[in-house]
Amino acid sequence: MTTVSWRFGVLCVVVAIMWSGILQPRPDTFPASIGARLTLFVTKTLESRARPAEPQMLVAEHLQPTLVQESALPGITIADLQRRGVVTFLIPHSAASYFLYRGEQMGFEYGLAQEFAQTLGVELEIVTPPPGVELAAWLAEGKGDIAAGFAVTNESEIAPLQASVSYLDTTAQILTRRHDAQVRDVAALSGRPVAVQPDAVFARPLLSSLSTETASPTLSIVQSEESIGGAVRMMAQHQAAATLVTAPLAEIAHKLYPGQLRTVATLPRPIHMVWAVRPENVALLETVNAFLERAGRSGLRKILFEKYFVTADHLNGSVGTQEITLLSKRLTRYDGLIARHAEEAGFDWRFIAALIFEESHFDQERVSENGAYGLMQITPIAAQNLGIKDYTQPTKNIEAGIKYLQVLARQFSNGPLADRLAFVLASYVMGVGHVEDARKLARTLGYDPDCWQDSMEYVLPLLEKPKYYRQTQYGAARGREALRYVNAILKRYHLYSQYVARELPTARARTKGTRQAASSAAG
Repeated sequence: MTTVSWRFGVLCVVVAIMWSGILQPRPDTFPASIGARLTLFVTKTLESRARPAEPQMLVAEHLQPTLVQESALPGITIADLQRRGVVTFLIPHSAASYFLYRGEQMGFEYGLAQEFAQTLGVELEIVTPPPGVELAAWLAEGKGDIAAGFAVTNESEIAPLQASVSYLDTTAQILTRRHDAQVRDVAALSGRPVAVQPDAVFARPLLSSLSTETASPTLSIVQSEESIGGAVRMMAQHQAAATLVTAPLAEIAHKLYPGQLRTVATLPRPIHMVWAVRPENVALLETVNAFLERAGRSGLRKILFEKYFVTADHLNGSVGTQEITLLSKRLTRYDGLIARHAEEAGFDWRFIAALIFEESHFDQERVSENGAYGLMQITPIAAQNLGIKDYTQPTKNIEAGIKYLQVLARQFSNGPLADRLAFVLASYVMGVGHVEDARKLARTLGYDPDCWQDSMEYVLPLLEKPKYYRQTQYGAARGREALRYVNAILKRYHLYSQYVARELPTARARTKGTRQAASSAAG
């Protein structure tokens, strides 16, 4: 594995177990959600994220300012966040602010938020409102501590929320289709619909100030999670004559749709990018402002801006954009392959994908210092004992890893599913022998040996102390590393479950009618 190699003795035991008839059958499938008893998830969605097959577009005569009720919630201090151990950011799910790329969280606002959480010494939790739900309203309701990514011309546009200092001053651009001869200048938009991004509170005052011969443009609000693509489709379907976006977002639009868009005008009125907090959180706002000012002075903001808006390597080439989950609704090029093997074995493929990310970051060529190879970091001796040839090929590598997971899953038949899932992962990384040692130690110390969070999270680190590991059969083990490994995968599994559907076209055809077969194979 990535951090702790499979031990030859453990593998021999596992292979012997594979051929024994005493194993307890495991459930047919692991569900998409692993429950609230696990440790804090990095990302969650507070409401159902149902996605229509085609983005829905709503057309409005005017983009009304968000009506935010005065908050009755108690104020939050930095000490409160540190006691809680987490800060929750509301960030739009967009190609600029927050998205998944090759299974990893990325984005300009995400990068800033991540650094902010680190300065406080707390975990970062990201909440992305679904299409049609405004950031300002959710912040006022207490769904998060800080909302990031507001673009305003004046801080009063998000009142009574309190805006931070501006961490990026920019402008807005009007884009249209490259070959649309009817839109040559701003005057050509008189009375015509212009698509705007959700939460684009700057759009109404900006467009209403345009001087045209007849009337200001009307506003068509893009009700689509992938709002840039939604705006382009609106223009292609003649539901909008143009789209209004900030200049950095315009750069992304040109990269996503090369040769398809044309800049009609760059509007002179400045736009300020700000974070926001509820009005009672004065101390939090002061900390936010101090951080954003440091981010400007230290060069962090410049580094993130270059990464996501200038070089934007993740947007270069069709292969790269196919691995941006927001755009493709997939994680990586290996999704179909993972889904085929995982679902046939009865596993949620997104769980396997989370494990693969932790093992190899989806790098099929990765080789560890212990000789483990590929997506699931399979060692030559492991492949041999599992009866897998050509384990350097992606399909065989995945097959070997899942076959081993099946064996491990049969060892843990007691306790809630979430706990059993954690034990499987711990066994995968440190060997089932060390996990059994930890369970025996837990029983000796008065803990429930079938409970992960309330038992193993305390007992596993004890395997690093001579006082305890000398009592065990397999000796010392890197318990804290195994604990980190398991919890990281479970968090990522939950994250993937929020943004990627379990049912993939490639998996659906293969898994139809195979659930019973998977159950039989597992048993």
